[in-house]
Amino acid sequence: MMRLNPDTAAEHRNGRIITFYSFKGGVGRTMALANVAWILASTGRRVLTVDWDLESPGLHKYFAPFLVDRHLRSSLGVIDAVRDFARSGTQPGVGDRTRDQRPEDVHSAAQIRRYASSLVRYDFPGGGSIDFVPSGRQDRAYSHSVSTFNWDDFYERFDGATFLDALGEDMRRHYDITLIDSRTGLSDNAGICTVQLPDAVVSCFTMNNQSIDGAVAVANSIRHHRGDGIQLFPVPTRVEDGELGKLERSRTYARQRFEEFVRLLGHSDPEKYWGLVEIPYKVFYAYEETLATFGDRPQLENSLLAAYERLTSELVGEPIEFAAPPEPLRRAWLAEFEQRGSAESDPLMIAYAPRDRIWAEWIASQLLQVGQRSTLQDVNSPALLDKAARALVLLSRESVRLAHTQRFWQAALARDTPGPGRFVVPVRLEGFRVPTPFDDREPVDLFNVTVGHAREALLGKLGLRDAALAISTPTVTQGPRFPAEPPRVWRAPARNSSFTGRDAVLELLRERLSASTAMTGPVVLQGFGGVGKTQIAVEYLHRFAADYDIVWWISADQPALVRAALADLASELQLQVAGTAAEQVQAVLEALRLGEPSPRWIVVFDNADDPNLIREFIPSGHGDVIITTPGQEWAREAWTLDVNVFERAESVELLARRVTTLSPPDANEIAEKLGDLPLAVEQAATWLATTAMTARSYLELLDEHLPRILNEPPPPAIPTRPPTPGGCPRRDSENPTPPPRTCWSFSRSSPRTNSNATARQSGHDRSACGVRSQAPGPPPTRRAHPRYQSFRSRAGRSGNSGNSDPQTSSKRSQERPRRANTTGKTDAGADNVGRRTARRPGVTAKLECLRQAPPPFGAVGQPRLRRSPGARAHQGHGPLSARSR
Repeated sequence: MMRLNPDTAAEHRNGRIITFYSFKGGVGRTMALANVAWILASTGRRVLTVDWDLESPGLHKYFAPFLVDRHLRSSLGVIDAVRDFARSGTQPGVGDRTRDQRPEDVHSAAQIRRYASSLVRYDFPGGGSIDFVPSGRQDRAYSHSVSTFNWDDFYERFDGATFLDALGEDMRRHYDITLIDSRTGLSDNAGICTVQLPDAVVSCFTMNNQSIDGAVAVANSIRHHRGDGIQLFPVPTRVEDGELGKLERSRTYARQRFEEFVRLLGHSDPEKYWGLVEIPYKVFYAYEETLATFGDRPQLENSLLAAYERLTSELVGEPIEFAAPPEPLRRAWLAEFEQRGSAESDPLMIAYAPRDRIWAEWIASQLLQVGQRSTLQDVNSPALLDKAARALVLLSRESVRLAHTQRFWQAALARDTPGPGRFVVPVRLEGFRVPTPFDDREPVDLFNVTVGHAREALLGKLGLRDAALAISTPTVTQGPRFPAEPPRVWRAPARNSSFTGRDAVLELLRERLSASTAMTGPVVLQGFGGVGKTQIAVEYLHRFAADYDIVWWISADQPALVRAALADLASELQLQVAGTAAEQVQAVLEALRLGEPSPRWIVVFDNADDPNLIREFIPSGHGDVIITTPGQEWAREAWTLDVNVFERAESVELLARRVTTLSPPDANEIAEKLGDLPLAVEQAATWLATTAMTARSYLELLDEHLPRILNEPPPPAIPTRPPTPGGCPRRDSENPTPPPRTCWSFSRSSPRTNSNATARQSGHDRSACGVRSQAPGPPPTRRAHPRYQSFRSRAGRSGNSGNSDPQTSSKRSQERPRRANTTGKTDAGADNVGRRTARRPGVTAKLECLRQAPPPFGAVGQPRLRRSPGARAHQGHGPLSARSR
């Protein structure tokens, strides 16, 4: 997503649109536009720049030091805007038939700020700013996307003229000045930029007859279509004074051909006009795309900067003087422009443990802002160290204990050299003592510091120069927020500190949600009950919280709960909505669609079984949506990711983490017995840690009780449906009730994903997922269960009851069934599970048999919603920062 500066001025700016056009290329048109934009922004104006030269885009190169996505690898632009509009006008499911677009639909599609990003690392005085809309994402599909777009269909079938008019209105509404870089020659694109959209056209030409005649012909065509309702500014560019005789003849010819157009501008002295707008050629700017605002000293009469200042004054009709930066800062920026012209060095490698990925993304963003490329490297994956200039290794309490991190460190040390500029650079993310072997050098510390100090320490360690550090005021940043800062609006379950594994599926989920395809719809986590879909969503929110300003969790069991949760969000966003809950919901959905107050948002719909019940509540826009569901009803309309049982290594890791005395062979045998079902493995770990029962005794209990439990049918009141491919067997009136053994066998035999987890638009692949760990000790649900006594007594006879006082144990054994029989119900935890199960018609027999089973198979309680300790609602703290990806 891209970040925009907040529009703090009036809602309707009544701005102007000015197109820079040239009949031929190579005349300096794009450079003139970029410098005029910078000069205007330095006077406090809000400026939008648009690269409409679809066939040969280049405006971004002048702004590269100030763009997060310098090479436009993920930035949507003009071609995406027109394609999105044409796509929205096609009737779904009816081939290529079009549908009537309502005026509100057209205006909704014509929001230029969806495709704009603000320039960063530079503070313009007086609240000025420059936003940039590229031609489109520069990937392999770009050329095909441009060349195959049917402009005739766009105008005739989809009423493209109305869309472009609405686009122009939106530009004028939000910006003081919009500068459009048009393509050369005669084409549909050139006509859009020179006839339909602008209030004025700057016609750039060089001093040769072909360029002059072509510019005059286009000027006559514009006047024919628009009459006197548009201003035309003929501007000679790249004027060389090496041959004064030839230059004077060309000047005379140009002034004769453009005489009528200059007269219409209202100049009483045409000679003065030509002296004001002529742009000289300077060989200094022939080798790199460098802005004259940094290349020239201010107040030099014959400089290129002075010429652009005079041109800018002519375009806005008032004297304009560039507010130049301090001289040291100007030289620093000039050095950065010149450095870009040298050959690119190898990228830095940022090695991270999966839990620390958001830190890796933040560091990569900071490096990119100073022109340093980097690659992200999961320590669990094979590394290509020979292609990296240096390796940054992120160290946290979690990462230093991983064998993969230690192996990566040892491999990287093989390329290390003593002295400054060492190949391996450790980066400490938390306040802890770094253990061996990571303690042989001083790390960069990113904890307990401000974002400015963290950035300065990081770049200083790497020897990278950042001209923006010379600015006394904070600069606007893009990419992920500093990970130590919480989201402004937050509602989500508490994080599970014992979350284990699931790195592959979380990485895959992150890649999907980070994909540079705007508004692609939700990502659905689907799978039978008990595999931890909810917990993977919870872990994602906490792991990547820094990428969002708004995080909102919704229990989607019932539509009424969804409406209430969205209405609560309206209050948190400070939306001024007076009316019913339905009106509040619509206001929230519209705000999220528009990205107001921020496009950096994520909404989770937990346990959304039926798409028909919540489809109307799913927000659109540039934010993210995650849905968890026990069924597969979403497969046809959303990007789905199947969640399956643990990998064996993950089962063993969870058991070993919770029960430190457990040997790997015993952990492996227990995991095998339990079929790697996360719910069962977690409960086994809790039981062993609480009771201190030996692994052998526990395995004997499994052998004794598991066959009987699995052969018992689940309670008949649980509604079920026929089985679907890839899902746990289900039952209904036409299908015999499958015994729990069937479901358990399914978990033991179901295919598992590895680190190269896959997902798809539809189908039935599977991926592993985490599960929430219960607090130590048997949950209250177990005490009321009628099977609890026999199991407890057997454990007591084996000497592993976990209670050293037999009398106390006996007393409790007598009290618990009496309590259950007296109340006639279980505790609140069991009641919650029961209500939740009853609301889930897609619940599987496996989850129910586990819920009804005695320890160590008892059900896991649901996470409780609460605010993160460091988060607060967005109330009275000004507009949220905005971002676009």
